[in-house]
Parts: sequence; C-alpha cells; structure tokens
Amino acid sequence: MSVKSLIWFRKNLRIFDNQCLDAALRNSDKTVAVFIIEPSFFEDTKYGFKRLSDFRLSFLYESIEQLKANLELLNIHLNIILGDSFSALSKIIKEEKITDLYYEKDIAAEERALEKKVKKTYSNINFNKFNANYIFKYDEIKSKVKRLQDTFTKFRKYHEQDFLESEKVMTNTKYNHQAESISLNNENYHNDDIKILDDLQTLKNQIHVLSDTRATFIYKGGEEAGLDRIKSYIWEQKSIKRYKRTRNGLMGRNFSSRFSAWLANGSISVNFVMHEIEKFENEVLKNDSTYWLKFELLWREYFRLLYGKYKKSSFFLNGPHEREVYNELDEDLCSKWINGKTGQAFIDANMICLKQTGYLSNRGRQNVVAYFIHELKQDWRFAASYLESMLVDYDIFSNWLNCSYIAGLMGTEKAHKFDLNHQIKNYDPKGQFIKHWLDNEDLS
Repeated sequence: MSVKSLIWFRKNLRIFDNQCLDAALRNSDKTVAVFIIEPSFFEDTKYGFKRLSDFRLSFLYESIEQLKANLELLNIHLNIILGDSFSALSKIIKEEKITDLYYEKDIAAEERALEKKVKKTYSNINFNKFNANYIFKYDEIKSKVKRLQDTFTKFRKYHEQDFLESEKVMTNTKYNHQAESISLNNENYHNDDIKILDDLQTLKNQIHVLSDTRATFIYKGGEEAGLDRIKSYIWEQKSIKRYKRTRNGLMGRNFSSRFSAWLANGSISVNFVMHEIEKFENEVLKNDSTYWLKFELLWREYFRLLYGKYKKSSFFLNGPHEREVYNELDEDLCSKWINGKTGQAFIDANMICLKQTGYLSNRGRQNVVAYFIHELKQDWRFAASYLESMLVDYDIFSNWLNCSYIAGLMGTEKAHKFDLNHQIKNYDPKGQFIKHWLDNEDLS
C-alpha cells in the first residue's frame, strides 16, 4: 500500500536536525507539506492587544519563506494555507487520501486540543508525533512530570546531570530521498474557511515594521539567520566565553546569545545549540560562561515541563497553588506602563525599547514585569499578555511561566521583587541605557 503522508509544520520551521521531516521523507511514497496561518494570529487578546504584533508577524513570515526555500532544495513544496487548521487538515486528509500524519507534538492548551480533535476524527490514519524541541525526550520524562519539583533549584538538583549528559545527535535529512512532493491545487481547496497562498506578499503588505535607529540588533526570521547567529556568537565572535558576565546586559549585539527568537518557532533546535556549546567546550574553552548558557537552556526546559504538570491552571490569576496576588487593572497605570510614562526612568526606557523593537533583554523583562505586579499592584496576566503580543522571541512557556514566577505563583516559593535603585546601580550605572532610549524619544 502506498504511504501518503501529510507533514504538518508548526514550531519546527527548519530542515536541519528535524526528526519529523526526516522520518516522513524516509517512510513515505508521497508527501504533502503544509504550514497553516490561523485567523487567530490576527485577533486581539482579551486585553485588547494584537495577539501577534507586526514584529512577531514579520519574523514569522520570514521564517516561513526561508522554510519554503529550503524545502525546495529538497524538492519538497511547502503549501502555505490561510485558514482554520482543523478545516485545512480535514480537507487535505480527505482529498489526498492521507495515510500518515507527521507533526511535532505541542503541549500548549490550544495546540493540544487541536491535536486531540484531529486524532479523534481521523482515527483511521497513522499519527507520527515527534519531540517539540526539548532536550529531554518528552515521552521518557512525562511519567515524572506529575511529580515534577515545584522549584527550579530542586528540579536542577535531580535532573541537571541528565540534561547535560543527554546525547545530542544531529539529524541530517538526505537530499536524494525518494518521496514525491504534492502541490495542492487551489481550485480544489479555496473556500470560505481555507485558502492556499502562492506567496506571503499580500500578508506582508499588511504589516508595518519601522526600523528604529536606536535598535542595537535586528532580528531576521528563518533557519539560515538562526544558524548564522549560532556561528557568529559561538564560533566567530566567541562571545560565549563572556556570557555569564554579560548576560544581564541591556543592549548591544553580543551581551546575550539572542538564540531565543529562532528557538521559539523551531528555526533552530535546542539540540543543535547544546551540541555547538559542548563542541566549543571540547575544542576551544570550557568555563563558567559556557556552562551558564546551558544552565539558561535548562530553565527553558523546566518551564515547559512545569506547564505539562499544571496545564491550564498556569494561566489562572492565583496560579495552581491558589496564592494571593493583585487582581486590579487600572487603565491609566496600564497605559503609562505600556507607553513608558511611569516616571521611573529605568522602567520607561525598557518599555519604550520593547515598543519600538519587539525585544527586551532578560534583565529588562524581569524588572518591568516585577514593577507592574509589585509596585503598580496590577494583575500579572496583563503584563504576560502584552509581552506575548510584542516579543519577537515569544513562546508561551518561557513568557507566561516567567511572569507567573515573578508573581510568586509557579516554580518558586516566593514573589520576586527588585529594588530599582539597586538594579540601575548594577546594570546601568552610567545611565547609558536610559539615555539611549529616553533622550531620543523624538526618534520613535
């Protein structure tokens, strides 16, 4: 029997080190590769923000275009579909007589619900799911998730060694695969629910990302840009040698790895990042900084697993442990916070940076969220929702669970507050960051 596979790209927008893609091409006679742009991408959140800002949409579109170009090198056509995912998948499964579905499993609530709906509706086809950009193999650790430690320190104690010692083997998809690629005929699919796009130009024309001259790093979406960044940061600039010392910086190209944006949509794999760090340690230098970048990736892993334990309660006002937090939303205070008009120069500079570039340093994120929650005494979910809209490197786990962590609800036993004077003294002692963003407001 001929194997006709649907390859459903979601958060694995790459061809290198993509087990899902490789398995599909090795085990299929014919393939239909798709990426689906959901109408929900253009909706507003309940707080009135665009779910995906123009910064996020621009980065996504660039990533999709790069994926399409890279797949063409494999003689695979990427069908880009605008519409409801379930309707699109259903139509393809029926019209193309799909026997197998290949996809990366996602434990986020909406994505998981969609997977379950497709599985239940089409139980007659084979579902081939793969690890959604973890280091830990999720199927191996999921039995332990219910017993997952509720603080990072305890989690690290029990699992860090396994994380560091896990095997990092790259998956190289062969260019001479035998699978035939199918391009969907728009006439057979075009209806009110779904539309096959020849390109993304019309969607790109609807967004407006103005380059702010104050930005010290410009993000470009796609696998090629992500791999170039790894090469530049680790191997060419060797900035990884100083990571622990510079990671709390506020601006510049190399104070941080900046890998997070490409990791978020799977343009690069965390497996490859870990592989390159360890290769650098073996061939060039192993120090506290090389370890600390892996340490930060362990935090990333922890938040994903912690979400797997608590799921929807991660988004509740009081969190999974029903702890007391502020639940007020003062429209004036929220507006001042968003627009950098709080009167606290350090906070305002960070918020203007975010608004104008779609990016904020980790130190900046910790401070603006803590200030919103603990000083302005506002509902933490508003801050998480705004960051979700704006951040070019947004992913649901690192963003929402980090905000919950600062509020004292998850992954910690206490709320996390910051003394602004102390923060400025430590991280912007000469006021360079504040001046950079506040003395040049006329540029915005």
